[in-house]
Amino acid sequence: MSIDPGQEEVVESTAPAERKHDVLVVSESPEFVAEAHKALRPSGARVIACLGPAQAPCYLDDEGSCPLAGHCAVVLVDSPPSGVFTCHSLQVQAGAYAERLQRAHPKTLVLLAGAPVGTSGPTGEVAQVADRDSGLDIVRSLLSERGLVRAVADGVDVDGHFRLTSSRPAEVTAE
Repeated sequence: MSIDPGQEEVVESTAPAERKHDVLVVSESPEFVAEAHKALRPSGARVIACLGPAQAPCYLDDEGSCPLAGHCAVVLVDSPPSGVFTCHSLQVQAGAYAERLQRAHPKTLVLLAGAPVGTSGPTGEVAQVADRDSGLDIVRSLLSERGLVRAVADGVDVDGHFRLTSSRPAEVTAE
């Protein structure tokens, strides 16, 4: 996706004060949720957890939006190794789920961590990172260095380590 040169989107100005440091972690791993809480707490984040769209009826599917994501400034979707959230016979591709979250909550930054290429579904609307640790590093950096998220037009370095490659990030790459 592209934007006009010079145009910028400042996500922090659109986040209400009460959700400025709220982070939703979507993961089938309770251990990772606990790790995320421990890693992000010093940055002032309040971590809210969801075990994924396949674990229970999902508001995103039923209502078209997620009350947890709607309350957060950042959502970190931890892709299962297969790229698919699975419970019994229900399967939800992590990339497709992250895209639906982004479309339903355009003022919330959605990061997809660890999604394998080819099995996680489409991911063009969301920022992608290679793994969980990179996702936590980016969220921590955004929270501590910028007060939250300031995504601007192509080419802005965040904490000198990561690069947001568009104003509505479709990709995040390590430098």
